[in-house]
Amino acid sequence: MSSFIRNRTILRLYETIAPALKYSLHVEDRLAGDNALILAPHGDDEVIGCGGALLRHTAAGGRARALICTSDGPVREGEARAASRLMKLDEPLFLNYPVESLERQAGLPDELARVLDNVMPQVVFVPFFIDNHTDHRALNKALLAACAKKDYKFIVYAYPVWLPLYPNVLIDIGGVWEQKKAAIGSYQSQLATRDYITMSRSLAAYWATVKGHGLELAETFFKMSCREYASLGKKLL
Repeated sequence: MSSFIRNRTILRLYETIAPALKYSLHVEDRLAGDNALILAPHGDDEVIGCGGALLRHTAAGGRARALICTSDGPVREGEARAASRLMKLDEPLFLNYPVESLERQAGLPDELARVLDNVMPQVVFVPFFIDNHTDHRALNKALLAACAKKDYKFIVYAYPVWLPLYPNVLIDIGGVWEQKKAAIGSYQSQLATRDYITMSRSLAAYWATVKGHGLELAETFFKMSCREYASLGKKLL
């Protein structure tokens, strides 16, 4: 991460994304489409980053499916399946690359393109560009490469895991927090080393407080069209 920060400063990041920010943060009631695909570098990212939004989406009749890009064994894969069931997602897809290997996977853009063509999502969730994990940034690069080959029309909702992002959209998750907590709880192998439940709730409480207006908990997203997100990514990655 150090060389990345040296070459792409946080100041430059915010200067670049400033035109897309809405300082009177918009609270979105529904996603910008009925069919959503969640790009998760690891099993648990899909719940930590956007589990509340997904719970609201499926409760409203929407469809969603997670693509888990890495695997470190059958236990975590089983946890991902359990989390998807709790959130009423379709059966997750698995690419089974080793953890911390995505930047070395030359075939990843083509894999993503095949999934995008098969699922045909209107909404794609992905970790934000500068999330502090090599797999998260590598997945973004692969998504940009896939998008360069075809004019996809989906809307991107970039979500935070390892770094808070400066959002332009919030989604109220107060009413589904207990369900999100249970879905995170599916990942007992990961909770053994870090309290992701407290981490997730604390960030959601912070942004709800920033927004005010009676919000208790809110997930944050950087929302753009696929074309806009790809253009921004070329400047930052």
